[in-house]
Amino acid sequence: MLAADHGIQIIVTTHSPYMLNQEDPTANLLLCRATKRGKPLHTERVDTSGDNWMAPFAEHLGIDAGEFATWRPLFSSHESKVLLVEGPIDQQYFEYIQQNDIGIDRLRGDIEVVPYGGKDTLKNTLLVQFVLSKFDNVFITYDLDCKQEVAAALTRLSLKEKADHIPLGLNQSGKDAIEGLLPATVLSAVNGRETDLVMQLGSQNSKDRRKAKDELKKKYLAEFQNGQQFGVNELKHLSAAIGHINKRFEKLNKRVHRTRCSRTGDA
Repeated sequence: MLAADHGIQIIVTTHSPYMLNQEDPTANLLLCRATKRGKPLHTERVDTSGDNWMAPFAEHLGIDAGEFATWRPLFSSHESKVLLVEGPIDQQYFEYIQQNDIGIDRLRGDIEVVPYGGKDTLKNTLLVQFVLSKFDNVFITYDLDCKQEVAAALTRLSLKEKADHIPLGLNQSGKDAIEGLLPATVLSAVNGRETDLVMQLGSQNSKDRRKAKDELKKKYLAEFQNGQQFGVNELKHLSAAIGHINKRFEKLNKRVHRTRCSRTGDA
């Protein structure tokens, strides 16, 4: 952004995967020292062209190449207010509530909803620190079923529940994720039609369970988005979550404004 804004070229050397240019991968250069019989020779450029440009960097940095794919939405965002959500399904829920009148307050329109690619991303404290430094206002959500392990990592970064992050879901069997906040009519309609998928949730095969869960999540979302009208009481759990997030961003925005004013000497 700095280079584009000022029309200048900036060269940065780094071993950090977070600093790679995700928007224009051709701007990344990977240089490695050639060796022969264990002796260092000349420096050579490694080919990082093509769609799989991340793989060579991952290999030399000792990182799983798949991790880069989950990080890309985090680095491509330029908004100041970012709501981090667990995955694309959660993103679609929040964006739907942001753009449609469903009988509760909408999610603030100046918030960008960005998926972070699953709970393991939040356990990467270096990555979370980098993301927090990139944006002015950040709030994090995650499914209640992974609260114990995720909250522990966020606590190490001095992030506090409710102030900086909240779990989504209810303390009820099968409702410890964002789907647990949906109206009961949505869940019952899908479960009634998809009995085979519901039965697979109890399978001994972990792949079958995962596949069934993923399919049901898609169907819950589609049922929620089909345009039906819900009562206020049916939406109370979603309303509470959206209301809390909106209020936190309002407070975070005021805090950032005060900080900027104190730096510039403005009243």
